[in-house]
Amino acid sequence: MHRGEMAPDHGMLFDFMTPRRVAFWMRNTFIPLDMLFLKSDGEIVAIIENVTPHSEDTVGPDRPVRAVLELNAGVSR
Repeated sequence: MHRGEMAPDHGMLFDFMTPRRVAFWMRNTFIPLDMLFLKSDGEIVAIIENVTPHSEDTVGPDRPVRAVLELNAGVSR
């Protein structure tokens, strides 16, 4: 949150340690992001691309995940 930019080769990893259902919003996020939702073994459960900055809509898969990797929008392609 509150980032105005992120280096092209950087990301943010949120590790919840145990699988759970999660949902993210972008209320205080200033850059568009791609979100990769990961199982404990690293398998990608879902990719949500180009999430809109400042949106209060929640995004996330309908199944448990262990972690979420946020990247600059377009990187996941």
